[in-house]
Amino acid sequence: MGGGGSALEFKLTEEQEAIRQAVREFCEKEFTDELVKRCSEAEEFPMELYRKACGLGFIGIHVPEEYGGQGYGVLE
Repeated sequence: MGGGGSALEFKLTEEQEAIRQAVREFCEKEFTDELVKRCSEAEEFPMELYRKACGLGFIGIHVPEEYGGQGYGVLE
């Protein structure tokens, strides 16, 4: 490829960055070592976290709005 062309610049939009930060903060707060251990030992799914993630709009983020999703693309 080469040839002196310009490099592809990849930068998130402000909205994408806000989503990324919100998800990061949610995960850092909610996915504690204790929770992971409890769910692993009990072989259970953390439904309470799933519901919280749904409430924050994180689940279905790529699903079109007409089907109940957020309608975002693959980068959000």
